[in-house]
Amino acid sequence: MERDSGRSHSIDPGGLTLPNEVVRAGDSVKASVTVTNTGSRSGDEVVQLYLSFPDVKGAPLRALRGFRRVHLEPGASQKVEFELKDRDLGMITEVGEPIIAAGNYKVWVGGGQSGTNAPGVSGSFKIDEQVALSD
Repeated sequence: MERDSGRSHSIDPGGLTLPNEVVRAGDSVKASVTVTNTGSRSGDEVVQLYLSFPDVKGAPLRALRGFRRVHLEPGASQKVEFELKDRDLGMITEVGEPIIAAGNYKVWVGGGQSGTNAPGVSGSFKIDEQVALSD
């Protein structure tokens, strides 16, 4: 992402790590990505994690579920890790029930939301069954 100050940061497209196997409802999900400063000046980047939910009535299109500010010197890389717990994976259904839905979840990690020309990478994981969350 180009900045007026001449800094440039990128999200390493090969660096997104998500669970390969189906996740048991209620277990946390760990995600990590490598951020690299490809510019000639040191700078900060706010790495954001957005989660898109399975197709359930009431589910949000996407939700910001984590962010980390990192400072990088020119050419430096840093691994940024997120842990999504049950409340991060949860949603409120159309009838007002807090749940973790079964199905496929999409993750976008980058310098902004997907579809905004912000650099980033995407991936997905699957949760095995729906569970109710306590209020």
